[in-house]
Amino acid sequence: MKYISLFAVALCIMAACNGTKRAGKALSMAEVVSGASSGIHAAGVQLIGTAAEWEKLWAEMTSPQSPPPALPEVNFEEKMLLAAFRGDCASSGYGLEIRALQAGKKHLTVSLRYTTPGPQCMLSSMITQPYEIVEIDRVEAQEIQVSVENKVIDCGEEAVIEELESGTEPVRWKEVASGAYCGYHEEKRMLILDQIAWQALWEQVGSNQIPPPALPEVNFDEKALVALFMGDRGSGGYGQSIKKMEMENGRLVVRLIHGSPGKNCISTMAIVQPYTIVAIDKKYAKDPSFAIEKVVRDCN
Repeated sequence: MKYISLFAVALCIMAACNGTKRAGKALSMAEVVSGASSGIHAAGVQLIGTAAEWEKLWAEMTSPQSPPPALPEVNFEEKMLLAAFRGDCASSGYGLEIRALQAGKKHLTVSLRYTTPGPQCMLSSMITQPYEIVEIDRVEAQEIQVSVENKVIDCGEEAVIEELESGTEPVRWKEVASGAYCGYHEEKRMLILDQIAWQALWEQVGSNQIPPPALPEVNFDEKALVALFMGDRGSGGYGQSIKKMEMENGRLVVRLIHGSPGKNCISTMAIVQPYTIVAIDKKYAKDPSFAIEKVVRDCN
């Protein structure tokens, strides 16, 4: 199992990898699983070429979850996996994405993007471990070369709705927590207006993790929470995003996009429970309605 720590990656980036840019063939990839929490606490990139290696890594990754999700199936006669881990991050809001892969005769070049929350982002204080695992055709790489692009997310700008219909007022939001796995199994959308309700909900959200994550701090004198749960879904590849929020005729209107995997998508067989929790100014927490746009992803 080929592995490179991202300490070595950092040295490689600073040294421009001895000034050598290696050519290679672009590899196609299909996501197997990704998330913000795992049992892998060190940053690194590795290739997984056998079922035994995959079972061992999956057991370590899912060790905080009870019960652990099912192991995604991989045909290791034709395919292998590339896993990228960011390691422990101090809060929510951090991310990792495998952007591109190139294979040479004896090396594999991996391009990653790190996202980091900006100063205006409202974050959960729990430690996260962003990761992504993709399936690729088998390669004979003796060396892994990694480059990392860093991007800072400005939540103040990204949450602004630029154009809204006449007679509506835009509502800004900031993410408090999100993920693909949680202990809340019902599809439901709700407002949380006080600390008691928030603590009860968070205990249910984190009930599948050992130890449970710390409760994110919220000032309910000024803020309210919008909690969005997709409920149990039969495989990976499901997710949701907030398209926009607005006040319309004195009501909070939340417009959502629900994504599901298409027939060509390679997804983990684990049951997932995508969720998103965001904070808004409390003055907007009035008589909410939710509009859902359903999108099927074409993984081709």
